[in-house]
Amino acid sequence: MEETIQAFHNVLSVAGVTIFAKNNWDSKLWLTLQIFNVIVGFLTIIFTTCFVVINLSDILVCIQGACIWTTGLIMFISFGVCLVFRKEFRLFLNEMGFKDHMLEMPLIIYVLKLERGGRLNELKGLVIDSHEKLLKLTRVLLKTYVVSVWLCASLYLSDSVYQMATREDDSLRLMGFDMWIPWSLENFYVYIATFIFNAYSGYLCCIVCVCSVKIAISDKSSPDTIKYYIHEFCFILVVLMFCLLGQQVENELTKV
Repeated sequence: MEETIQAFHNVLSVAGVTIFAKNNWDSKLWLTLQIFNVIVGFLTIIFTTCFVVINLSDILVCIQGACIWTTGLIMFISFGVCLVFRKEFRLFLNEMGFKDHMLEMPLIIYVLKLERGGRLNELKGLVIDSHEKLLKLTRVLLKTYVVSVWLCASLYLSDSVYQMATREDDSLRLMGFDMWIPWSLENFYVYIATFIFNAYSGYLCCIVCVCSVKIAISDKSSPDTIKYYIHEFCFILVVLMFCLLGQQVENELTKV
Protein backbone atom coordinates (compact mmCIF):
# COMPACT_ATOMS: atom_id res chain seq x y z
CA MET A 1 0.00 0.00 0.00
CA GLU A 2 2.77 2.42 0.93
CA GLU A 3 4.63 1.75 -2.31
CA THR A 4 1.53 2.46 -4.37
CA ILE A 5 0.84 5.73 -2.56
CA GLN A 6 4.47 6.76 -3.00
CA ALA A 7 4.31 5.98 -6.72
CA PHE A 8 1.29 8.26 -7.17
CA HIS A 9 3.01 10.98 -5.14
CA ASN A 10 6.18 10.78 -7.25
CA VAL A 11 4.19 11.23 -10.46
CA LEU A 12 1.73 13.92 -9.37
CA SER A 13 4.27 15.97 -7.40
CA VAL A 14 6.05 16.77 -10.67
CA ALA A 15 3.00 18.86 -11.53
CA GLY A 16 2.74 20.28 -8.01
CA VAL A 17 -0.17 18.03 -7.00
CA THR A 18 0.90 16.70 -3.59
CA ILE A 19 -2.34 15.30 -2.18
CA PHE A 20 -0.62 11.91 -1.81
CA ALA A 21 2.23 13.34 0.29
CA LYS A 22 2.46 12.11 3.86
CA ASN A 23 3.54 15.44 5.34
CA ASN A 24 3.46 19.11 4.37
CA TRP A 25 1.20 18.38 1.43
CA ASP A 26 -0.31 21.89 1.33
CA SER A 27 2.89 23.94 1.56
CA LYS A 28 3.14 27.30 -0.21
CA LEU A 29 6.01 26.03 -2.39
CA TRP A 30 3.99 23.13 -3.79
CA LEU A 31 0.94 25.36 -4.13
CA THR A 32 2.98 27.89 -6.15
CA LEU A 33 4.15 25.15 -8.52
CA GLN A 34 0.59 23.90 -8.90
CA ILE A 35 -0.71 27.39 -9.73
CA PHE A 36 2.15 27.87 -12.20
CA ASN A 37 1.22 24.67 -14.02
CA VAL A 38 -2.42 25.76 -14.23
CA ILE A 39 -1.25 29.00 -15.88
CA VAL A 40 0.92 26.99 -18.30
CA GLY A 41 -2.11 24.87 -19.16
CA PHE A 42 -4.21 27.97 -19.80
CA LEU A 43 -1.56 29.46 -22.12
CA THR A 44 -1.26 26.13 -23.93
CA ILE A 45 -4.99 26.15 -24.68
CA ILE A 46 -4.82 29.71 -26.03
CA PHE A 47 -1.80 29.03 -28.28
CA THR A 48 -3.08 25.70 -29.60
CA THR A 49 -6.60 27.03 -30.16
CA CYS A 50 -5.22 29.85 -32.30
CA PHE A 51 -3.02 27.36 -34.17
CA VAL A 52 -5.99 25.11 -34.99
CA VAL A 53 -8.18 28.04 -36.10
CA ILE A 54 -5.44 29.49 -38.30
CA ASN A 55 -4.85 26.10 -39.99
CA LEU A 56 -8.49 25.11 -40.57
CA SER A 57 -7.83 25.10 -44.31
CA ASP A 58 -5.12 22.42 -43.94
CA ILE A 59 -6.87 19.36 -42.51
CA LEU A 60 -3.66 17.41 -41.77
CA VAL A 61 -1.99 20.24 -39.88
CA CYS A 62 -5.27 21.07 -38.17
CA ILE A 63 -5.70 17.52 -36.86
CA GLN A 64 -2.08 17.43 -35.73
CA GLY A 65 -2.62 20.63 -33.78
CA ALA A 66 -5.92 19.33 -32.42
CA CYS A 67 -4.08 16.40 -30.84
CA ILE A 68 -2.11 18.88 -28.73
CA TRP A 69 -5.17 21.07 -28.13
CA THR A 70 -7.21 18.22 -26.65
CA THR A 71 -4.38 17.13 -24.36
CA GLY A 72 -3.81 20.73 -23.28
CA LEU A 73 -7.50 21.14 -22.51
CA ILE A 74 -7.56 17.99 -20.41
CA MET A 75 -4.38 19.06 -18.61
CA PHE A 76 -5.81 22.49 -17.80
CA ILE A 77 -9.10 21.05 -16.52
CA SER A 78 -7.33 18.36 -14.49
CA PHE A 79 -4.85 20.77 -12.88
CA GLY A 80 -7.62 23.28 -12.28
CA VAL A 81 -9.81 20.70 -10.54
CA CYS A 82 -6.87 19.46 -8.45
CA LEU A 83 -6.11 23.05 -7.43
CA VAL A 84 -9.66 24.11 -6.56
CA PHE A 85 -10.60 20.88 -4.77
CA ARG A 86 -7.18 19.96 -3.35
CA LYS A 87 -8.45 19.99 0.26
CA GLU A 88 -11.49 17.89 -0.61
CA PHE A 89 -9.26 15.38 -2.44
CA ARG A 90 -6.96 15.19 0.56
CA LEU A 91 -9.90 14.62 2.91
CA PHE A 92 -11.17 11.84 0.65
CA LEU A 93 -7.73 10.19 0.61
CA ASN A 94 -7.49 10.41 4.41
CA GLU A 95 -10.82 8.63 4.72
CA MET A 96 -10.66 6.21 1.79
CA GLY A 97 -7.28 6.17 0.07
CA PHE A 98 -4.71 5.88 2.84
CA LYS A 99 -6.67 3.20 4.67
CA ASP A 100 -7.19 -0.18 3.09
CA HIS A 101 -10.74 -0.89 4.28
CA MET A 102 -10.68 -4.29 2.65
CA LEU A 103 -8.36 -5.44 5.42
CA GLU A 104 -10.89 -4.22 8.02
CA MET A 105 -13.65 -6.56 6.86
CA PRO A 106 -14.52 -9.10 9.58
CA LEU A 107 -14.00 -12.06 7.26
CA ILE A 108 -10.60 -10.77 6.10
CA ILE A 109 -9.52 -10.05 9.68
CA TYR A 110 -10.53 -13.58 10.67
CA VAL A 111 -8.73 -15.14 7.73
CA LEU A 112 -5.50 -13.19 8.34
CA LYS A 113 -5.42 -14.36 11.95
CA LEU A 114 -5.60 -18.01 10.97
CA GLU A 115 -2.67 -20.13 11.97
CA ARG A 116 -4.08 -23.54 11.14
CA GLY A 117 -3.26 -25.37 7.94
CA GLY A 118 -5.53 -26.87 5.35
CA ARG A 119 -8.08 -25.04 3.26
CA LEU A 120 -8.35 -22.08 5.61
CA ASN A 121 -4.63 -21.44 5.37
CA GLU A 122 -4.89 -21.59 1.59
CA LEU A 123 -7.65 -18.99 1.79
CA LYS A 124 -5.37 -16.76 3.87
CA GLY A 125 -2.63 -17.01 1.25
CA LEU A 126 -5.12 -16.29 -1.53
CA VAL A 127 -6.34 -13.12 0.24
CA ILE A 128 -2.80 -11.83 0.80
CA ASP A 129 -1.66 -12.63 -2.74
CA SER A 130 -4.73 -11.03 -4.34
CA HIS A 131 -4.25 -7.88 -2.30
CA GLU A 132 -0.58 -7.60 -3.23
CA LYS A 133 -1.25 -8.30 -6.92
CA LEU A 134 -3.94 -5.61 -7.09
CA LEU A 135 -1.61 -2.97 -5.64
CA LYS A 136 1.25 -4.12 -7.84
CA LEU A 137 -0.95 -3.93 -10.94
CA THR A 138 -1.84 -0.33 -10.06
CA ARG A 139 1.84 0.61 -9.71
CA VAL A 140 2.84 -1.15 -12.92
CA LEU A 141 0.05 0.52 -14.89
CA LEU A 142 1.01 3.94 -13.52
CA LYS A 143 4.72 3.49 -14.28
CA THR A 144 3.98 2.16 -17.77
CA TYR A 145 1.80 5.19 -18.45
CA VAL A 146 4.52 7.60 -17.25
CA VAL A 147 7.18 5.95 -19.42
CA SER A 148 4.84 6.01 -22.43
CA VAL A 149 4.05 9.70 -21.92
CA TRP A 150 7.75 10.52 -21.61
CA LEU A 151 8.51 8.58 -24.79
CA CYS A 152 5.65 10.23 -26.67
CA ALA A 153 6.71 13.75 -25.68
CA SER A 154 10.34 12.97 -26.50
CA LEU A 155 9.34 11.80 -29.97
CA TYR A 156 7.51 15.07 -30.60
CA LEU A 157 10.55 17.08 -29.50
CA SER A 158 13.19 15.01 -31.27
CA ASP A 159 11.16 14.98 -34.49
CA SER A 160 11.22 18.77 -34.79
CA VAL A 161 14.92 18.98 -33.91
CA TYR A 162 15.70 16.25 -36.45
CA GLN A 163 13.80 18.04 -39.21
CA MET A 164 15.58 21.31 -38.52
CA ALA A 165 18.96 19.57 -38.50
CA THR A 166 18.40 17.58 -41.70
CA ARG A 167 17.10 20.62 -43.58
CA GLU A 168 20.09 22.64 -42.37
CA ASP A 169 17.90 25.72 -42.07
CA ASP A 170 17.97 27.29 -38.63
CA SER A 171 15.50 29.95 -39.73
CA LEU A 172 12.73 27.34 -39.64
CA ARG A 173 12.75 27.48 -35.84
CA LEU A 174 10.68 24.32 -35.63
CA MET A 175 8.77 23.66 -32.42
CA GLY A 176 8.25 20.32 -30.74
CA PHE A 177 4.51 20.90 -30.40
CA ASP A 178 2.34 22.72 -32.90
CA MET A 179 1.35 26.01 -31.28
CA TRP A 180 0.60 29.49 -32.47
CA ILE A 181 3.22 31.85 -31.02
CA PRO A 182 2.36 35.58 -31.01
CA TRP A 183 6.00 36.69 -31.24
CA SER A 184 8.96 36.31 -33.56
CA LEU A 185 11.40 33.44 -33.12
CA GLU A 186 14.23 34.98 -35.11
CA ASN A 187 16.09 35.86 -31.93
CA PHE A 188 17.87 32.70 -30.76
CA TYR A 189 17.25 33.38 -27.06
CA VAL A 190 13.55 33.93 -27.69
CA TYR A 191 13.51 30.66 -29.62
CA ILE A 192 15.17 28.77 -26.74
CA ALA A 193 12.71 30.16 -24.18
CA THR A 194 9.76 29.30 -26.44
CA PHE A 195 11.09 25.80 -27.07
CA ILE A 196 11.45 25.21 -23.32
CA PHE A 197 7.83 26.32 -22.82
CA ASN A 198 6.73 23.94 -25.57
CA ALA A 199 8.68 21.07 -24.06
CA TYR A 200 7.48 21.72 -20.51
CA SER A 201 3.82 22.02 -21.44
CA GLY A 202 4.10 19.01 -23.74
CA TYR A 203 5.52 16.75 -21.05
CA LEU A 204 2.76 17.88 -18.69
CA CYS A 205 -0.18 17.32 -21.00
CA CYS A 206 0.86 14.47 -23.29
CA ILE A 207 -2.26 12.17 -22.52
CA VAL A 208 -6.73 11.25 -23.51
CA CYS A 209 -7.05 12.81 -27.94
CA VAL A 210 -7.77 12.60 -31.75
CA CYS A 211 -4.62 10.67 -32.57
CA SER A 212 -6.60 7.79 -34.05
CA VAL A 213 -7.83 10.15 -36.78
CA LYS A 214 -4.28 11.25 -37.53
CA ILE A 215 -3.14 7.62 -37.69
CA ALA A 216 -6.02 6.68 -39.99
CA ILE A 217 -5.19 9.32 -42.62
CA SER A 218 -1.38 9.03 -42.44
CA ASP A 219 1.25 6.63 -43.71
CA LYS A 220 1.10 3.87 -41.10
CA SER A 221 4.84 3.13 -41.21
CA SER A 222 6.24 6.65 -41.44
CA PRO A 223 8.47 7.90 -38.58
CA ASP A 224 6.14 10.86 -38.06
CA THR A 225 3.21 8.53 -37.33
CA ILE A 226 5.06 6.58 -34.64
CA LYS A 227 4.62 9.34 -32.06
CA TYR A 228 0.85 9.19 -32.60
CA TYR A 229 0.87 5.43 -31.92
CA ILE A 230 2.55 6.16 -28.58
CA HIS A 231 0.12 9.02 -27.96
CA GLU A 232 -2.85 6.70 -28.52
CA PHE A 233 -1.31 4.08 -26.26
CA CYS A 234 -1.04 6.70 -23.51
CA PHE A 235 -4.74 7.46 -23.97
CA ILE A 236 -5.62 3.78 -23.52
CA LEU A 237 -3.53 3.57 -20.37
CA VAL A 238 -5.26 6.62 -18.89
CA VAL A 239 -8.67 5.04 -19.50
CA LEU A 240 -7.56 1.75 -17.96
CA MET A 241 -6.08 3.53 -14.94
CA PHE A 242 -9.21 5.55 -14.21
CA CYS A 243 -11.38 2.46 -14.72
CA LEU A 244 -9.24 0.53 -12.24
CA LEU A 245 -9.23 3.30 -9.64
CA GLY A 246 -12.94 3.94 -10.13
CA GLN A 247 -13.70 0.28 -9.56
CA GLN A 248 -11.64 0.30 -6.38
CA VAL A 249 -13.52 3.35 -5.08
CA GLU A 250 -16.86 1.73 -5.93
CA ASN A 251 -15.83 -1.44 -4.13
CA GLU A 252 -14.89 0.54 -1.02
CA LEU A 253 -18.14 2.54 -1.07
CA THR A 254 -20.24 -0.60 -1.18
CA LYS A 255 -18.63 -1.71 2.08
CA VAL A 256 -19.50 1.49 3.95
